[in-house]
Amino acid sequence: MAEGEGNVDVTMLDNLIGYNLRRALGVQMQRFATAFGPLNIRPVQFSILGLIHYNPEIRQSSLGKALNIERANIVTLLAELEERELVTRRTDAVDRRSRVVRLTPAGRRLTLKLLDLHDRLERDLEARLGSKERNELLKLLAAFRRLDPVPDLGE
Repeated sequence: MAEGEGNVDVTMLDNLIGYNLRRALGVQMQRFATAFGPLNIRPVQFSILGLIHYNPEIRQSSLGKALNIERANIVTLLAELEERELVTRRTDAVDRRSRVVRLTPAGRRLTLKLLDLHDRLERDLEARLGSKERNELLKLLAAFRRLDPVPDLGE
């Protein structure tokens, strides 16, 4: 250690929500990368494929809204998946301005594999945290997502 360095008292960080969320996200991202990296799947791609699987013939715009992804970005993400021959896009027969997205047979097979892998990842998390704690964490995170992003801090 360099002079002046020593044991750093980091206990003040233990009560910081943002710090703990960032550290927890880092752990979750590493867990995800370890499981899904060999399949060349990023979290956003997993979310897209999963939503298409559970919502066949979903409109591209609905997919973007559900994931809170801007139009230009969802177009790019879907183009990547289309290039990998995992999804197809076609013009909606009812609304010619809309595009409908669906899984290809290869996309369906991969998505089922991904969903199974994610289920195993979640079971591992539950085994380590406990079922009650996992459910409580999900409940708290859902409540956190409902917070106003612009807090009223008074004066």
